[in-house]
Amino acid sequence: MNREERAPIHIAWALLATLVAFVLLVLLFQGTAQLRVVGRHESYSEALSAVQRSPLTLGLVQAAAFGLVLLLGVRIFAGPSASLRTTLNVRPVPSRVMFLAFVAGMGLQIPLAELANLIQIVAPMSPEQMALQAELFASTDPKAILALFFAVVLVAPFTEELFFRGLILRGVTQRHGKLVGWLGSSVLFGLSHPGAIATILYSMLAGVALGFVAMRTQSILASLVMHAGVNFLPIALPKRVLPIAGFNVPSELLMHVPAPIVIGSLAITLVALAFLVRYTELTPNDD
Repeated sequence: MNREERAPIHIAWALLATLVAFVLLVLLFQGTAQLRVVGRHESYSEALSAVQRSPLTLGLVQAAAFGLVLLLGVRIFAGPSASLRTTLNVRPVPSRVMFLAFVAGMGLQIPLAELANLIQIVAPMSPEQMALQAELFASTDPKAILALFFAVVLVAPFTEELFFRGLILRGVTQRHGKLVGWLGSSVLFGLSHPGAIATILYSMLAGVALGFVAMRTQSILASLVMHAGVNFLPIALPKRVLPIAGFNVPSELLMHVPAPIVIGSLAITLVALAFLVRYTELTPNDD
């Protein structure tokens, strides 16, 4: 291992780090709810519900939880002379590659949404989960939209890409090889989104695509932008702008995205990724 490279990470340590991040997230989430109980004299259930419906709070809690684990991980796994950029795989990426990654991410959102719909045929989400998700993305209040943008387009991609494609993917790859690093980080990414089975599998598949982009470009910057694109589309395309069944139209019945829209969105993603591959060049020593 080059002196400037960080230490390899065993997959078991990666699993433990993911578990620690999740536990911290839950504890901070519950702690925030307890603060509302004390400060506003609400019941715990009311406080918990309010926190769940606050994108700004969710974003800040996630930033704190993953930030703490990242700081610990960098301290443990950084090489003796490795820079922070080397440890977290942050390298400059051409602007056209960043643009293509963002387009690919936006295109990927709808096929992933339809995949979640298909999974719900055998493993449905609870009505409460569906209602909460619909409520978060249905607001027309500018402040609420800005808070949602902060949480899902800025905080979530930034913290999750630094952790899963920065610290975990490359570290596990150095220990176990590319395939284990790629798929292992994708599985851990999915498991970090507990709740409905559809959400876990949806996130795993998204992790596979994000991991591919991070490995191809040798940087998490492109996967970060792609992740932001995936999360940005539901905000940019709410029901009031363009109603799409199975995507942004709430319904008590399971609905599916029309096939032409799924196929068209997937085609956009594949074309964008094809150009991204064309514009990136791997060297013999790339991880």
